[in-house]
Amino acid sequence: MNNALSYCLYTYLFSLCLGMSVAAQQTYAPRTAANLQATTRYLTQRKATLHHLPNLLPGGSASAETIAQAIRAHLPNLNSDPRIDLQLVQQIESPMGSHYSFVQTYSGIAIYQATIRASINRKGQISLLSDRTFNTTLADIRPLSAQFREEAATAIAQFLTQHQLIIQQSPAARRSPADAIRLLFTNDQQAKWVYRVAAESPDHKTYTEYLIDEQGNQVFQRDLTNDAKAVGSPQKTPHNAKEANAPCYEAAEPQNYSTFAREGSEISAYIFNPDPLTTAQKQYGATGMIDNNDTDTPQLTAQRQQVTITATQDEANGIWHLENEQVKIVEYESPAAAPATSNSPSFDFTRSQSGFEDVNAFYHATTQMNYVASLGFDMMNGKQVWIDTHAEQGDDQSRHRYDFNFDKHIITHGEGGIDDAEDADVIIHELGHALSYAACPDCNDGDERSALDEALCDYFAAAYSKGLSNFKWKKVFSWDGHNPFFEGRNTDNNAHYPEDVSDESIYATSLIFRELCPTY
Repeated sequence: MNNALSYCLYTYLFSLCLGMSVAAQQTYAPRTAANLQATTRYLTQRKATLHHLPNLLPGGSASAETIAQAIRAHLPNLNSDPRIDLQLVQQIESPMGSHYSFVQTYSGIAIYQATIRASINRKGQISLLSDRTFNTTLADIRPLSAQFREEAATAIAQFLTQHQLIIQQSPAARRSPADAIRLLFTNDQQAKWVYRVAAESPDHKTYTEYLIDEQGNQVFQRDLTNDAKAVGSPQKTPHNAKEANAPCYEAAEPQNYSTFAREGSEISAYIFNPDPLTTAQKQYGATGMIDNNDTDTPQLTAQRQQVTITATQDEANGIWHLENEQVKIVEYESPAAAPATSNSPSFDFTRSQSGFEDVNAFYHATTQMNYVASLGFDMMNGKQVWIDTHAEQGDDQSRHRYDFNFDKHIITHGEGGIDDAEDADVIIHELGHALSYAACPDCNDGDERSALDEALCDYFAAAYSKGLSNFKWKKVFSWDGHNPFFEGRNTDNNAHYPEDVSDESIYATSLIFRELCPTY
C-alpha cells in the first residue's frame, strides 16, 4: 500500500475510533430479564458529546496532567463532586498529534463506560474531545463496602462456576480481582458497584464481558470477540458492483514489505507471501493447490518464500523463539501445540508442520506492525500481540480479543478447512482488530460499529495483499476462503447507508463502508 494512502487510512481510523461511541447502536447482550434489558438499553443509547476546543489549553501546554486539568475545568460532570477524578488509560502518538484516553473515577474506582478521549494536534491544541461522563450528583450511590472489595475473587469464581464459564490460563500474572470493581450506572439516577470479568463459554465459541452485582446477579454483558468468519458473511459481489481497479485502491502499488523489518536478532524463515494461490496465480483446485488435510504437495511447497524477521534468542540455552517487541507466538487454547523454536536462526517448515503457521503469522503480523509504525502511528502503545496459530478447538474460525484479565491482545487462529494462519489475509484482518481496539479501547460496541470494524479489517487485509501482488487481491481470505470450506469475502460492492444495513449480519453491513474509501 502506498504511504500516502496508508497515512490517510490510519488517520481516518483514528478519527473514527476516537469519536466512535457517538451514535447509539444495537447490542449483542440478551434481553432475558427486565433489569438487564433496562440497563442494556440505557448504556447502549448513551451518546458521547463531541467538542472542538482549540483554545482550551493555556499556552499550548500539552501533557497528560495539563490536559486532565483543562478537561476537569471544562466538563461540569468532573468539577461538581469532590469524589470525582480522571485516570489516564493510555496515550498514543500519531502524525496528527497525541491521543489521550481517560476514565472518570468515583472515590478512586473507574466508572463503567465513563470515557473521555482527547486528541491534541501539533500546535498543542485540543482538536477533538469526546465526553461520556456521568453526573454523579444526580445519582444515588451507596458507599463501596470493605466486604465488597474483599470478596471480589470469591464472587467472580462463584459466578464463573455457576455459569460454567472459563478464564483461560495464561503465563502472565493475572490482574488482581480488586481491579475488577467498577461503578455502573443503570440509569441517570441509580448506580451500583459491580465486578467486571471476561470469560469464554463452555464450547469456547464466545468471549463475553460480564458485570456482576453484590448479589452475584448478572447486570450487563457484552460480546468481546471479533470473528473473521460468521453466518451471513457475504461472498458474492453485488450485481451493481463497481468495476475492477476502483479509485479507492488505485494508489496501492505492489511493494516489498520486508523493507519494514527492524534491526535486531534476525532469523531466516519460509512463509507464504501472502498466500500460495496469489504467488502461483492459480485457482483453488488446480494441481497440487488443495488443502487435502494439511498435506504437503510439491506445488504448495514451491510457493514458500524465504524471509528474515527479528526474533528472540534465549541467552541461557541459545534457543530461538518467535517473539519480538510487537508479536509473540503462544499456546493459549486447544488444540495444544507448543510454539515453534529452533536451535539455529533458521525456521524451515512446510505447511504440514505446525511450525509453518507459527512462522507465517509471526512474520506477517510483525511486518504489518512495523509498517504502521513507519507511518508514524504508535497504536499499540507498547503492548505485545499474542498469537496462537493452533486454536479455536480446531474450528474454521479466527478471533481477536482484548483479554483485560491479563491485559493482553490475543489472536487465535483455527485449523478447520485450511489452517487460517497460512493466509496473510486472515492474519492481517485479525491484527486490524487489535489496532482498532488500541486506537480506542472498548469502543467496538454495537452492530454498526462492529460492521465498521469488519470493513476496516477486510480493507487492511486486501490492501496488504495488493501491496504484494495484483492477482485477485480483492478476494479477502484468498487461500483460506473461496473454496469448499469457507465462502470468503470480496471488497467490491456498491452498498449504501442506511437501506443496506443488515439486521442479521454485521458482515453484510460492513459492505457499506466501501463507499467511504478515499479516492485518489
